[in-house]
Amino acid sequence: MLSGDAEILTSTGVATTPEIRCLGVPYQTTLSLLRNSAEASPAKEQATVRIRGGLTNRSYEVFFEADRSSPLPVALFLLCRIVTLRREAYRTATGFRHQV
Repeated sequence: MLSGDAEILTSTGVATTPEIRCLGVPYQTTLSLLRNSAEASPAKEQATVRIRGGLTNRSYEVFFEADRSSPLPVALFLLCRIVTLRREAYRTATGFRHQV
C-alpha cells in the first residue's frame, strides 16, 4: 500500500499467513478460510485486529484497537485478502456440465 511516496504496508509470504509490515512494524497474521476469520498482532503481542465473516461472504465484523500502532491499514488488507481467497476457493468453473 502506498500513500504518495510513503510505503504504508508491505506483504510477503504464504497466502494464509502473510508477513505484514505496516509503517515498519512487523505483524503476525493468521487467516482461516473455513472459519472465515483473520487475526493480526504486532510481533509477540495479543491480536489487535480481528475479522469474522458470515458463511455467505456477504457481511464481516472488523475489530481493531485504534490506539495501537496503525491497525487500520492492516485490517483493510486482511479484509481484502480473506474476501479474495474465499471468492477464489468457491468459484465454479464456467462451462461445467453435469452428465447423468
